[in-house]
Amino acid sequence: MNRHKFRVRHQARETGVAILAITIILLLVATIGTMMVGRVGLFEQKLTGTDVRSKEVYAAATKGLERGVMWVRKHKDESPAGLADALANPPQLDPTKMVADFYTHEITYNLKIEGDGKLGKPVVIEVVSKATAQQDSHVSKTVRMDVMLGSQPFFRTGGPDNANILDGPPIMIEGCTTPGAVTGSPNVVYNYGEGVAIGTTAGTAGGVAMEECIDAADIDVHLDLCDINNDPDSCSNSDAISAGEALAAGVEFRDALDQPQSLWATVFGSSTTFADLKAMEKMYPENVLIVDTSYPHYDGQPSWNGNTWHDNTGTAAEPVILYFDASVGCPPINGNTTVHGLVYYAKTDCGNQGWGGGTVFGTVAKSGDLQKFNANATIVSTSLDFNYLGEDGDGGEGEDVIYNPGLGHKRFSEIPGSWRDFCVEGVDFDCED
Repeated sequence: MNRHKFRVRHQARETGVAILAITIILLLVATIGTMMVGRVGLFEQKLTGTDVRSKEVYAAATKGLERGVMWVRKHKDESPAGLADALANPPQLDPTKMVADFYTHEITYNLKIEGDGKLGKPVVIEVVSKATAQQDSHVSKTVRMDVMLGSQPFFRTGGPDNANILDGPPIMIEGCTTPGAVTGSPNVVYNYGEGVAIGTTAGTAGGVAMEECIDAADIDVHLDLCDINNDPDSCSNSDAISAGEALAAGVEFRDALDQPQSLWATVFGSSTTFADLKAMEKMYPENVLIVDTSYPHYDGQPSWNGNTWHDNTGTAAEPVILYFDASVGCPPINGNTTVHGLVYYAKTDCGNQGWGGGTVFGTVAKSGDLQKFNANATIVSTSLDFNYLGEDGDGGEGEDVIYNPGLGHKRFSEIPGSWRDFCVEGVDFDCED
């Protein structure tokens, strides 16, 4: 009996050891499983965090790039020296707050192709935007895009070599002459054999012949028949004859100009807008004068009395664009005043009443019909070269001028396919990322 009790106690000890071993094994398995689940969760969390940071820094870099491109577009009408200075001092953004961090911005500009001051070689600028996490500087992204600044001729006669030269007749009208419109025998000097004295942009549209549009019987004008070669003093009053005498002598003093189209399109071309002209006035306020009810617009512009233009304006070397807005009508040029440049009248239904004692070297362009032109005006046909504009503002070529299109109005475009988030050795300027 004693032996039986001893055996029972021995089996209980063996059972307890087995339970302990199983418990330890289960605990070990549970611990390992928990660690594995935690490790997988931590890995997934890291992946999620990395994805979030990657998207955030990408978004911040893209934001900076958009700002940098917009900034170049905004400053495209700066003077060449002003644009060069602007590119050397790029805009910067305040840090951008995202979910995970603040991101700082660094915007830089690299000149990839330097313009040659003509139309055939525009400026190409690489805009670079880099975003960096403030708390983790190793989290950064750089994106870039190329933009182009180009120029188109400001006048229709322009091209790569004479983009800013205007060769027009002394008198250019959009329509025709009104019977008896030109009286008082104004003196018109033009390059005999090389141009016309009076040109119309109306052409022969609608069956209107030149003889009906500009009739010699309607014009009392003296023509100086000589080759002035930009030297009006080479012509004398003894050379002057009437329009009728000119026609009788076989002289073609009238002609249709690029028929038929508006005066604006004939002078500036269809791609140039009034906004372009205003932008040019902002850049060169002493050379491009838009006279309206709020003139003058900038310091240094010649004054006027609201009725008559009486200030000598422009020189043979530096002609001007004198644009009279329709809001001021057609002011006369009086008081022995001399203007070198293009005189443009935008109003169609007014004449140039009382213009006497004024001289224009260049072209007088009149919208609509020529309804009135009297007294003793003198208009001398002269080639107007505006290439002196577009320099560094000091009258000479500046060493830091990277964009010198002259008077040609500016064009901005983003180069398709140039956006990238990687660096190309030999193409991009910084490939350390």
